[in-house]
Amino acid sequence: MTGQRRTAAVVGALFIVATGFFMAGQALHGPFLNSDDVLEVAFPNRSMVVVGVLIELIGVFAIPLIALVFYPILRRVSETAALSYVGLRIMEAAALVVVDGNLLAMVSLSEAFHAGTASTSTLATQLGTLQAVNESAFLISVVVAFPLGSLLLNSVLWKTRLVPPAIAIWGVFGAALLLVGG
Repeated sequence: MTGQRRTAAVVGALFIVATGFFMAGQALHGPFLNSDDVLEVAFPNRSMVVVGVLIELIGVFAIPLIALVFYPILRRVSETAALSYVGLRIMEAAALVVVDGNLLAMVSLSEAFHAGTASTSTLATQLGTLQAVNESAFLISVVVAFPLGSLLLNSVLWKTRLVPPAIAIWGVFGAALLLVGG
């Protein structure tokens, strides 16, 4: 296997890990942390929530690895584009780490709710703040950093013909839709 093929295989595997682990983590913690009664259900189901967040973090940490593995190939085309892609993927992952940290904080709020150590209105306010921060961080990650990185990557892939042009054009189109739709 040539160096470029090996890199392509690793990058493909990292894309699968990032997507698969993120989706698996969401499936585990989502029913509890996305419910209307988070304060009631998060702490009693903390094991499922924590496992889900940890699984999701594996996917999140794969995100910048994609760019770092791809860097030597992209650098041959444009060092600026390669560094920009790495930066955007790091920004995407950092925002998702903030989200995951806040998801774990929701379990702590739920624990306080069950222990009765804080008023329900105070906990509801804190929960609302965490949810607002998560929404903003998720938007930065998925609506800004990811589509910009995808536009950059797919335009380089199209320019270099590292993938069939139809795939690169489809990637540019999809990323543009995400940016416009977001």
